[in-house]
Amino acid sequence: MKKIFLENKTILTGPSSDFEEAGLSGGFSPSDEASLWNGINAFLKSDEKKLFIYSNEEAKVIGRLGKLWGFIRAGGGVVKNENDEWLLILRKGLWDLPKGKLDPGESPEKGALREVEEECGLSGLTITGAAVHGYHFYRERKKPVLKETWWFPMEVAGSPALYPQKEEAIEKAVWANHEKAIQLLEGSYPNIKDMLNRMFPELFSFKID
Repeated sequence: MKKIFLENKTILTGPSSDFEEAGLSGGFSPSDEASLWNGINAFLKSDEKKLFIYSNEEAKVIGRLGKLWGFIRAGGGVVKNENDEWLLILRKGLWDLPKGKLDPGESPEKGALREVEEECGLSGLTITGAAVHGYHFYRERKKPVLKETWWFPMEVAGSPALYPQKEEAIEKAVWANHEKAIQLLEGSYPNIKDMLNRMFPELFSFKID
């Protein structure tokens, strides 16, 4: 089952059996792009917080949404230093994690390292595990966009100085101990909290509506 976060709403898509096993009902099975868009458009105008789309081909549903909205691939990092502190950035008034668009032909790993380095002025980063993959919807210049992001756990030696990339609207970049990081990220985006819950289930357990 795949999740797509849309501000304060969530779309879930997968086989109907997955929803049944999770005790979830009330979804629909779109027959074509028109029926998919009609269902999503009605959902966005409603007070409902979740939409269930039944499909045995999740990738096709994601692809259709990308055609409807526009599609961007991105990479980002969940970075820890030698003092067990987490790297956080403040962007547009919300605490977040560094990430950015992949260049044409760039691998998620290479792009994630590059974006963290550029956004925070770091070097010497090491990827320490497998990526956690996710989707979220946002608006860029008032146009809807579906962003697919690969998040990688990373480490860096010492506790290097941070230099936030102002041209990317990053107001601050800080190292925060675990307790402080949880406190700051409580007000972050649902997709960030969901990703951390999946990447480090023994460390993070954010509640997501």
